[in-house]
Amino acid sequence: MKKNQKLTELDVETVATRKYSKMSNQQRSEYLSEKIRDFVHEDSNGVSTTIIAKKFGIHQDIARKHLENLSKLREIYSTNVNRNTKVYFPNGTLIHQYLKIKKEFPDRSFKISVNQMGGREVLHIQEIKYSLLTGERPEGGILVDVLNIEKLIEEIRGLLKKLEELKNAK
Repeated sequence: MKKNQKLTELDVETVATRKYSKMSNQQRSEYLSEKIRDFVHEDSNGVSTTIIAKKFGIHQDIARKHLENLSKLREIYSTNVNRNTKVYFPNGTLIHQYLKIKKEFPDRSFKISVNQMGGREVLHIQEIKYSLLTGERPEGGILVDVLNIEKLIEEIRGLLKKLEELKNAK
């Protein structure tokens, strides 16, 4: 190859693979963390462990380990979307929470917040469970784009109206 000739993506990947195979385990781990960090920084909408595992062809546990280590180093941060899913974001693309309420009912509690996320406003509704052993923990949640809230409320009201009609028909 000539000195000034640019490498194609495949050539770069081949070089990286050859280079990777000669690395120690520690060097491989650092290299993979760097690649994962770069990938997270490319997507300001956030990525999950599953996305990272598929992208890099690694097990989800390994992806999670690297993501959590990057979080500890404050290279990235995460938020729980629901009980089983974290979404990781690059630092600098923070979810800015600026309105928050907690609504408690006899059998459950909800945290509701408005957040700035990836250049848009989202409503985050999170069901919270409390126990003496684990304390307060999220059980599930949804993110709804603020622009869609009114439509969602209309749909819920329509559903409740149909439920009432069914009850009255009995």
